Amino acid sequence: GMLIAPDSGINTRNIIKSKTQDTNDAFKKKINSAKYDISGVTDTIKDTINLYTGSSIKELDEDNYFEKEFDV
Repeated sequence: GMLIAPDSGINTRNIIKSKTQDTNDAFKKKINSAKYDISGVTDTIKDTINLYTGSSIKELDEDNYFEKEFDV
């Protein structure tokens, strides 16, 4: 298809490039925020189990579990 833009090709490309970078930055910020939230939940669960059972939970080594992908 053909893209018709009010600006020259270089200006249009720079605008699209800038918008793409802004979107990528916002996405990375949301991912980091989600990782922080998950980490907080994990710590709370570990602390709660330790409080009620007196046992601490240790993270699994990568060799001790497997991941399976499912077709959705």
